[in-house]
Amino acid sequence: MQAAVRRHDALVRGAIERNGGYVFKTVGDAFCAAFRMAPEALRAALDAQREIGAEDWSAVGGLRVRMAIHTGVADERDGDYFGPTVNRVARLLAVGGGQVLLRGQPKN
Repeated sequence: MQAAVRRHDALVRGAIERNGGYVFKTVGDAFCAAFRMAPEALRAALDAQREIGAEDWSAVGGLRVRMAIHTGVADERDGDYFGPTVNRVARLLAVGGGQVLLRGQPKN
C-alpha cells in the first residue's frame, strides 16, 4: 500500500502543480489546493482522475478517488486557507465518491 500511496500522491500533486495550483495542506491521502481560476482546478482534477484511472491498482484491490471543487474567496493565513469557501468544499468532498463535484459561488 505504501507504494500505491506514493504513486497516488505523485500523480495528484503533479496534476495540481502542472495546472497552476498550490498545495497548501495534505491530510492523509487528501490534498487541499488553491487555484487562481476555476478552469485550472477543473483541468487538474480531470488530469488526476485520468492518470489515476490509467494505473493498475490491482495490488491494493483498486483505488477510488473523490474530488471536490468549489469556487469562491478564501482567507489566506500562514500558508493555509480559511472561511466559508473552504468549509463548503469540505462538505462537498464528504458526499463525493469516485467522482468530481463542482460548485460555484452563488451570485448575489
